[in-house]
Amino acid sequence: MESRWKTQDIKKLEGIKVGTLLTIVYQAIVPLPPIKEVKSSCGCSEASFDPETNQVRVVYKAEKIPKHLIAQGWFLAAKKIGVIYENETPDRLTFTIKVVQDGLPV
Repeated sequence: MESRWKTQDIKKLEGIKVGTLLTIVYQAIVPLPPIKEVKSSCGCSEASFDPETNQVRVVYKAEKIPKHLIAQGWFLAAKKIGVIYENETPDRLTFTIKVVQDGLPV
């Protein structure tokens, strides 16, 4: 089956600082079936669907660097967004963000 989305996997590897809010937009390229639910894989991001623009918008707040990676000064946050249609079929959208410690170059 062809993708319904312009891009299903977004990578932003130039880096954002811990605590930064970032909006990620997924654009549907075909008419979508009725959507039952759009949900994020964790509490650090909030996803919603706008039927007027045919977009899923995700607001991600860059979380703290895990303790075991503090010396490195950065980590890759990989998150999933589930789009569940009324007929129970899902689409999975993903994004990967490089999060850097405040005070380090991005």
